[in-house]
Amino acid sequence: MNIKKVYLMIMIALLFLNRVIVIASAENADEIEPQKTISIAVELNMPPLQYIENHQPTGFHIDLLNSIGELQNISIEYVPMSLEKSIKALEDGEVDGILGVNYLAGLSENFMFTEALLNSSVGLVAKNSPEELTDMLIALKRNTVEYQYLQNVRRIQYHTTSNTIDAFNLMLGGRADAFIGDKVIAEYLLEKYALDSKYKVVSSYILPIEYSIAIDKESHSLLEELNSGLRQLKERGFYGEIYERWFVDEEFIMQKRLQQLMNIFIVFIILTMVVFIFSLRWNTGLRKEVSKKTTELQKINADLAYQVKETRNKSELIHQILQSSPRGMVTFDIEGNVTSYNPTAIEIIGIDENPMGKSYREVPLLQKLLEDKLQKVIEKHQQFLSEEVQWLREDGMNYHIRYIIYPLKNYEKLITGIMLSFEDNTIEKKIKAQLIEKEKAQALNTIVAGIAHEIRNPLTSIKTFVELIPEKLSNVNFQRDIVNYVPKEVERVDQLIENLIDYAKPKKPNKEMIDVQQLLETCCGLYKPIIKQKGLLLEIRAEKGLKIEADKGQIKQTIINFIINGIEAMEEVQSQKSPPLVLRVKGWKKENNVHIEIIDEGIGMTQEEIMQTFNPFYTTKPKGTGLGLALSKQFLEENGGKLKIESEKNIGTKMMIIFEGR
Repeated sequence: MNIKKVYLMIMIALLFLNRVIVIASAENADEIEPQKTISIAVELNMPPLQYIENHQPTGFHIDLLNSIGELQNISIEYVPMSLEKSIKALEDGEVDGILGVNYLAGLSENFMFTEALLNSSVGLVAKNSPEELTDMLIALKRNTVEYQYLQNVRRIQYHTTSNTIDAFNLMLGGRADAFIGDKVIAEYLLEKYALDSKYKVVSSYILPIEYSIAIDKESHSLLEELNSGLRQLKERGFYGEIYERWFVDEEFIMQKRLQQLMNIFIVFIILTMVVFIFSLRWNTGLRKEVSKKTTELQKINADLAYQVKETRNKSELIHQILQSSPRGMVTFDIEGNVTSYNPTAIEIIGIDENPMGKSYREVPLLQKLLEDKLQKVIEKHQQFLSEEVQWLREDGMNYHIRYIIYPLKNYEKLITGIMLSFEDNTIEKKIKAQLIEKEKAQALNTIVAGIAHEIRNPLTSIKTFVELIPEKLSNVNFQRDIVNYVPKEVERVDQLIENLIDYAKPKKPNKEMIDVQQLLETCCGLYKPIIKQKGLLLEIRAEKGLKIEADKGQIKQTIINFIINGIEAMEEVQSQKSPPLVLRVKGWKKENNVHIEIIDEGIGMTQEEIMQTFNPFYTTKPKGTGLGLALSKQFLEENGGKLKIESEKNIGTKMMIIFEGR
């Protein structure tokens, strides 16, 4: 049997199998739930997208929507009418949708649009290739992307019609110099009427076109069903099959050429093998080898066709992802003119007109984001990541915008444009502010409760002494006690209030260069007599030349606090461990960072106690205020330091301070 016939039969069988799967899926859907019917308005003057043939609607869009209906168990009822009547019918609820509509800002107020059925472009058809559109009489259809574009171009005269075919016939009848419309439709009409040699499709006036299905703004479930069906067609490869039935593009031509080359090569191999087989008297082994090679080549050919389809489907999928992105995305050429955008960008910017081809300076938000950054990106290859700006839109709405700007490069790593990605984070800002206020309120409740508890004890002592003054004023011992205890209690209250003020409203650090070795020796020197008196040992090891930039008073207070905590922790277990217990203070440099450690052999802490240790007024000491470690941590963070704690119950505690080295 002829190899080409065999190959053709295989391809037909595969297409038939795919069709059977789709039909089977639809039949299974019928068993689950009854089929519903929707009415779709369709303009049938747009071949090969949607038109009448043999008294029936046909075309790429018709096949695509029918396939979506089969997948989603929906019966489609087509209602032929013009675009203007379709819009009115959808507004009045007479139909459920309009097939093959361009996305126009004016329609978006009342309708929703599905994901794109087809991405095409606008082309100019004329006998010659004009250098510009001015001073020409143009024929085109109303309510289209090209119609909106020409309204912004000066010195152009045009005839408008209600459908594309009438506009095309105006040019053929000599009533217009040229025709502007969908390039796919124009090429189809030129080929149909054999006018390829008389007219040319000029590509220098291309604008992007998206065809979608327009539905009412309240029909969210129908929108989801149609979008879901369209995505399934693309993911399963059915979209590519329908596309190939109606269009012949460069990828398809390349595929066919490769298939022809493969077929020629297969025929050549077979002829060669046949001659070889005859020369060796039909050698059985060689005949099997020929069959094996032929199978491999057919597999390669099938893989190649599959890869071409996958490439198309992936490209469409990427396009849909961009169109569905919650972030606004706009691309520019190196001159700062808009080359593409997605619907979210238009929604945030708040404009009705199409910004395609406009300079960023003509759009307020784009000008604010790019004004001082465009040249830096183009000339210096800079990127701006996670930038934020506040923007007051023309309608009085105040927005917080987070955005990213980076260059677009080709395969030669040369900059060809700029990508701007931005999002509205106004709600996020408000939520963060609310959380901060909530945390402040919680901290204030804790501090107020702690103040009430901590001040009560010294005030009680002072109150007792005051009440005894009338009775024991002449008592020498009482006089000595009141002079000794009352000032201490007042100082205790004063110290508590001062610590609270430092914690709630810390003073701005006065940073200076500090010698770490000298600082550690000064802090330890204050407590050497006390450590010796308590029967403990002190070890100090600090490298020379260590420098940090910080507030000396705050860091000194922090280290002293850790030393005091270490002494008190070792006192608690001194009777239970073999003496003498050692308090170690270290300072060294590692990987350009300065490390300070205070290590004790005291009571230690559990992991739960470590988690609580920085909370204000949390303490395990009978006379502690619970503010020491909280203040110490705050002092370190204000001076660019970090604090880490390692501890094990009944073993000891290591307080680790880390500063960036100088």
